[in-house]
Amino acid sequence: MSTTTPSTLTDERTTALQDVAARAARSLRGPVQALGFWSAVLLPFASLYLLADGLAGSELAPLVALLVLNALALVVGHDHRR
Repeated sequence: MSTTTPSTLTDERTTALQDVAARAARSLRGPVQALGFWSAVLLPFASLYLLADGLAGSELAPLVALLVLNALALVVGHDHRR
């Protein structure tokens, strides 16, 4: 006979899932930071292209989107290989 109750099984499964999620987050942290770092390095070149071509009214939204993505990439990639 088993001494575990259904709530104990649920707690064990929850703990096991949390452990798997924590391991997955740790293993993905490095690649995500590297992607953020290199995106922060390369995205300004796309912005320079838009600026060099001249800003028309229709190109303002892509420029703002690139600047927001660049700021996000800077935050994500800040601690890459520190």
